[in-house]
Amino acid sequence: MNRICIVGAGAVGGNIAVRLGNAGGEVTVIARGANAEAIRERGLVLRMPDGTLTAAAYGIVETITDRLAHSGAYLVAR
Repeated sequence: MNRICIVGAGAVGGNIAVRLGNAGGEVTVIARGANAEAIRERGLVLRMPDGTLTAAAYGIVETITDRLAHSGAYLVAR
């Protein structure tokens, strides 16, 4: 699987990032503040009624310009 960058790792972007990470993708997320810190500490966590999925982020950056040097697909989630 290719490198993927998720712009906005909140509820929607985080869900997609966890699923792509578990599928073998090299997922970088763009997140800021407390959300970025939580991802650095605990990884990406998706809690569902039937269980929890987790995935490590390949990279965590705070601006898209930190990621532009890498090739891959970009997904913007809001």
